[in-house]
Amino acid sequence: MPLYRRYLLKNTAVYFGGFLLGFFLLFLMIDYALNSQILLKSGPPLGSVALYYLAQFCKRLDLLMPLSLMIATMKVLLELNKNRELLALRAAGISINQITRPLLYLASCALVISYFNNEVILPRSLNYCDSFNFQFLKKKDKQSNHLSNIQLEDGSHLIFQKYNTLNHCYENAIWLKSSDDLWRIKRLNLEGTKATAYFAEYFARDENQKLIKASSHKEIIFDAFQLPDNVTRKGYIAVESASISRLFTLLRHHQTMYFNAEVMTYLLYKLCIPWLSPFIVMLIIPFCINYSRFDAKIGLYALAIVSLTGYCALLDALVILGKNQRIPPLFAIGVPFAITAGLAIRNTLRRA
Repeated sequence: MPLYRRYLLKNTAVYFGGFLLGFFLLFLMIDYALNSQILLKSGPPLGSVALYYLAQFCKRLDLLMPLSLMIATMKVLLELNKNRELLALRAAGISINQITRPLLYLASCALVISYFNNEVILPRSLNYCDSFNFQFLKKKDKQSNHLSNIQLEDGSHLIFQKYNTLNHCYENAIWLKSSDDLWRIKRLNLEGTKATAYFAEYFARDENQKLIKASSHKEIIFDAFQLPDNVTRKGYIAVESASISRLFTLLRHHQTMYFNAEVMTYLLYKLCIPWLSPFIVMLIIPFCINYSRFDAKIGLYALAIVSLTGYCALLDALVILGKNQRIPPLFAIGVPFAITAGLAIRNTLRRA
């Protein structure tokens, strides 16, 4: 690797790591200042607190990595431009694409790290944050109005309205074993592989293919009632906490339209969001290589940071619209990333 590439790669990596660590420490100080009294009262172990903030860092890595990489790229290129080093390299016959290739190497590493985070680390991090919030910070989940659906190990479905986290039971549930066989349950308590249903009614189809109530039970025990392993403390499979491979599995097995829309939205989001790092590098390069007598660094930094945070806020809004079926998930997530990819590739081809 030529000397100038090693120089660019080293400086950008140092700035990237420094900004990433700085943003994390800033978040840590602000969050701890807000929750310090609660943490001191609840008294969690120091290791649990450290693990919680590490999980919070992984949770926000999809935003912090592109932001840190963008600022590091701007810092390095603007310094090269200011010192006329960029002009000297171009005068030696080295194209902009060759000069900026180390930046794309670093962006590719960020892409791989982001995919690894979404597949392996993030699901565990989100579940740990949820458990820590409930146990020590006393942040309760807001009950949603829509029904939740869990596919059991035998292929049947448990549809419920509410999960009581204090009593660890499902309320207002329906155990749909098949289209001809279901239970309507007021409260369902789980103990290992056994489930105790209170005020349960059994429905089955008669000879006229009508669904009728066959029996009623004040209390009944289901011996073979096994939930999947990835059910969280919330009592259901949290789609936003699922890995990419798990989302593919959920999309293939679940046939509920609402659930499929939510799964498809998060699947597309987790497949597309890692590409934000290379795209943002490709988009920011043209603004940093043009020489001007006027020093507009502060304005350029401010515009870039505001644009990126606004873009991420737009994506969050589109995720909400997509999972609630206000916009088709493919349109909500695919179109913004397709436009971003088109602009980034156009910028790169114009510099070729």
